[in-house]
Amino acid sequence: MPFYRVTSHNLDRTSLPLIFWVLWNQEFGWSYGQLNNANALNYVGTTVGCILFIPPAVKYGRRSMYLLTTAIIFAMAIWSARMKTLTELYISQLIFGLASATNESIVEMTVRKSYIAKDPTDWCQIADLYFVHQRGSANGLYMVMVMIGSFLSPVIAGYMAANGNWRLCYWITTAVDGALLLYFCFFFEESKYIPRLEAQQLSSEVPTSFPVSKKDNISEIQPGEMSTCVTLETSNAPLHRINSDIPLLTWRQRMRLVTRTDESLLGIVRTAVVILFRFPAVMYTALTYAFCLCWISAQASIISIVFTQPPYNFGTVGVGNMSLGVFIGCILGSAYGAVSDRVILWFTRKNYGYYEPEMRLQLNHFPAVCMSGGFVMFGITTAKQQGMHWIYPSIGSAIFGFGLGGLSDVALCVTIDSYQAITGEAFIGVAFMRNAFSIAISFALVPWLDAQGLQNMTIVMGLWALAMAFLHVPMMIWGKRIREKTEASYKRMATGTRV
Repeated sequence: MPFYRVTSHNLDRTSLPLIFWVLWNQEFGWSYGQLNNANALNYVGTTVGCILFIPPAVKYGRRSMYLLTTAIIFAMAIWSARMKTLTELYISQLIFGLASATNESIVEMTVRKSYIAKDPTDWCQIADLYFVHQRGSANGLYMVMVMIGSFLSPVIAGYMAANGNWRLCYWITTAVDGALLLYFCFFFEESKYIPRLEAQQLSSEVPTSFPVSKKDNISEIQPGEMSTCVTLETSNAPLHRINSDIPLLTWRQRMRLVTRTDESLLGIVRTAVVILFRFPAVMYTALTYAFCLCWISAQASIISIVFTQPPYNFGTVGVGNMSLGVFIGCILGSAYGAVSDRVILWFTRKNYGYYEPEMRLQLNHFPAVCMSGGFVMFGITTAKQQGMHWIYPSIGSAIFGFGLGGLSDVALCVTIDSYQAITGEAFIGVAFMRNAFSIAISFALVPWLDAQGLQNMTIVMGLWALAMAFLHVPMMIWGKRIREKTEASYKRMATGTRV
């Protein structure tokens, strides 16, 4: 599916430069603080891109935004392969981030059903294509694609750049980007759909109620009497009829660049902000997902800075291979979503057949402890004076990755299950929050590391991660009451009255 390809490829824009830090430090003399600032600028670009590209995608269609951003990524890959100055690195990473915003939000977005057809090539249709007890598995598959781009591509890049030729990696990604752009040009169809409504006004002669039997009135049942069951005869005619007179769209129509509707660009942004702060479940997802990926960013930067220095002295191969531990852990954690699908069926049966989104949160205790504990283990074993064997930080990374994958999967499901009709707008705010926190941690990492040292810094981060990971506990206690109190607001937004 195209969106899986975009997900796995766009995310290597952040992880690939981290592998080359050791080479750039030797070749250009750029400090690790300067290189870390370039990483932060990538997150700045993605944060701004969520606002810059997502509203036009809602108003004018997704195809045009995918083509535009893929073309930008293609151009930036060429520029990165030829760059020679720190300024070029800063600008290219900023623009990379802007273009990668399509991966952050459009893929995760479900806009109003009256405007968008169900398109199976989009993760955004998880809420439409999958039953409640399948969404954990679907989200897990999405997270697997995220982890492939984040952690597996650096391993490959590390081996490719082992001889110091980091430019070759960018030329190869340029070729892949070019092929992806051609695919999008000729095969990626516009999924935005504007239905033609042919409803007629109800005639004044038509009764507003209909008898269910030959008698128009129902006699009152006296105490002790048995009520008579009324059987309705049904026709064998199909419930849905396809009008063959309506022609299918031509190839040119399916490949149109603009599919305009009457949304306000500012209104879309305003709605996303209102949803983020009005519905606590959405804020819970935003904070959990943001901090999970915030710790990923911190760990990746720590690996690129610490493991290239004594006592490890890793090159690109060693730095890339350090991503395998967290990758394996995240894959196992993503499978946690399938476990949650099975468990909620059991909880639902115990609840007399009624499902509540908060049921998934009961599984979050274990991954919450794993994420924070694994991160602390990674930091302490790395910070030892003589440096412990690299397998110990890798084990800590795997435990950290398992917790991260499980928490992220369940957090995404909670918003989809709680507010399915406005999931698209909700994920605009979630993506914005996710990158905003990564900006902060990226800019603060090197000064923090210099001030406290690696061990103390990772312990503080681990305790912080533990506190944020247990945000699900208040949602377990008060989540249902909150949903009841926000029901009126949700219904207004779901039916089109957005704020």
